[in-house]
Amino acid sequence: MATRLKCFGVVLFLAALTTPVYAGQEESAVEKVIKTTADATTNAPKDKDIGEELAVEKVIKTAADAVTNFPKDKDIGKMLIPYASDYDGIEDGSRQSLQDIRKALDDIKEVLDLGGQIGISKKVSNIKVHVAGSVAWTTYDYTAKIGGGGEVIHESTGLCTAVLAKQGKDWKIVHDHCSSPKNEEPPAVTE
Repeated sequence: MATRLKCFGVVLFLAALTTPVYAGQEESAVEKVIKTTADATTNAPKDKDIGEELAVEKVIKTAADAVTNFPKDKDIGKMLIPYASDYDGIEDGSRQSLQDIRKALDDIKEVLDLGGQIGISKKVSNIKVHVAGSVAWTTYDYTAKIGGGGEVIHESTGLCTAVLAKQGKDWKIVHDHCSSPKNEEPPAVTE
């Protein structure tokens, strides 16, 4: 179950950027975001940019808060609000879709409904947001803890990058990628 719980990480978009579109194939949401970014003008009013940056930051914080509150409210719909319907993410090298997140949440909800005690804490910090028209990307740090029976079962920290697209009035996470640093010594520098 700890592996499925990792789906809560908000996850970096670089791997999806390398997937080409072939003749007759529909553009993915990430490719549409990239195209929109390339077409976006840089003459947008600064006040609007600041407002949009704050709105994007709020989406990232809301997603983290929904993870923390899930064991209490068991609201799967609330957990999925920040994500676009065609969301595609990567966490520590594993791909995840909106359906994967929903499956993990269903599994956790079942444990909770059967009387299991699960506590989750997710915090985000160092959020940096960039907006270009209807596209935004953000980088941030995260810390996540999962516990049961008064003990921390799993703890992770890492770095994330997220790509968001403005859909109507709302910003939605189209793609994200989170990675946990490996606990390895850096290679020795030879001269």
